[in-house]
Amino acid sequence: MCHISTVHIVDEAPVAKRSGVPLSMVHFYEAKGLIGSRRNAGNHRQSPAVVLRYIAITRAAQSVSMPLEETDAPSEAYRPAPD
Repeated sequence: MCHISTVHIVDEAPVAKRSGVPLSMVHFYEAKGLIGSRRNAGNHRQSPAVVLRYIAITRAAQSVSMPLEETDAPSEAYRPAPD
């Protein structure tokens, strides 16, 4: 049986806009390892659309003063494979 990946890929600017955080915050979450991205041929960062959920979970956790280190669990589901 053949499985076809249907992961929706989103550029970083729409991720920031749709999640309601500044682009710098998207970069910060990426640097902390909470979300992942890859670079396309034009050197633009792209992420699976599921990072929008990870950002929402992280923001909700931060709103109740949960440390970032404790919000790492959702990102374990997606780690970009090395190129």
